[in-house]
Order: sequence, then C-alpha cells, then structure tokens
Amino acid sequence: DEEPSHAAIVAQRLSLGSPAVDLYEYQGKQLFARYGIPVSDGRLATSPADAREAAMELGGGPVVVKAQVLTGGRGKAGGIKLADTAAAAEDS
Repeated sequence: DEEPSHAAIVAQRLSLGSPAVDLYEYQGKQLFARYGIPVSDGRLATSPADAREAAMELGGGPVVVKAQVLTGGRGKAGGIKLADTAAAAEDS
C-alpha cells in the first residue's frame, strides 16, 4: 500500500473540520490542482542543480525561485528571486 500524499492528508483533515494546517506553497498548489483549481506551473527544487533543471523544464527563464518556508515575509527576507536564465536560477 502506498502512503497518502501530504496533500491528500491535508484535504482529509480539512474536510473533517480539523484545525488549520500549515502548507508550503508547492503543497498548496498540489492540493488546489487536485480539486481542479488552476495553478501556475512550477517545480520543487531541493538543490541549486535542481533549480537549474527545473528552470530548463519551464523554458529556461525567466523564472521565479521561491524559498519554501512556513512563515510570512519571505519576499522581504530575500526568499523570492527572479532569475532570467537557468544558470541564474542555480545561483539564486
């Protein structure tokens, strides 16, 4: 048996009226997509090389590289960067 995805667990908790659940942006997008809510295309990267590869998959740039953190204010803290090229995404 496969374990349910995090998005499936969150959806179940929300449907049962459980308290709020913190989600990373990519997890929220997965949940929205599962229920037919349109989301922008994106990739999860866990390393600089992954960021370059993701940028290439998305057309090479420009792309937005976003830190996945469970707190507000990531833009003010420098956690959102615009990268004009895949190489710049890797350097972000």
